[in-house]
Amino acid sequence: MVTYYNNSPDTLRHVVIRLYQDLFKKGNRRDMAIKPVDIHDGVTIEHLSVYGKEVDLGAEDPVFTKSGTNLTLALTDSLPPHDSLAIGVSWSFVLPKETRLRIGSYDESSFLVAYWYPQISVYDDIDAWDTFDYSGAQEFYNDFGNFDVEITVRGVFVVWATGVLQNPEEVLAGEHLRKYHEAQTSVR
Repeated sequence: MVTYYNNSPDTLRHVVIRLYQDLFKKGNRRDMAIKPVDIHDGVTIEHLSVYGKEVDLGAEDPVFTKSGTNLTLALTDSLPPHDSLAIGVSWSFVLPKETRLRIGSYDESSFLVAYWYPQISVYDDIDAWDTFDYSGAQEFYNDFGNFDVEITVRGVFVVWATGVLQNPEEVLAGEHLRKYHEAQTSVR
């Protein structure tokens, strides 16, 4: 679930959502070569809701459009200044196997997964919604946000991530747990 706060003075009639992994979508513009094995159908939106109301993904007149690496979602109820919007989304995409551009698989058990979630674009006082496509070489123009993320993997994998580990006793054992606790109290 994403809660977006409209901190602008404008009433918003649509929201732009970034789908960075559509960089690998067939036909999309890229600044660098992508190995053919890694080109796919892009991010699949499996479920979408606004204010808890399901969006009909198969409607003849859909409320959203995908273009490049952006999804534009029309709002049935506009979002006034200083109000918030709740968006629910379930999605999937294929990890690249050979092209390693901030994401990819390195072997059968090592993966780098970054910029993997649909992200609300920046709305600013210059261009309104930032709709520049991500084409691989540029940096990102993002708002700050707070994230509450749960990662579940099979027991044979190790996850490296930024943030605050909430359950070290459940996921670390022995020497790793001891080193984790030691690192929490060490001083440079």
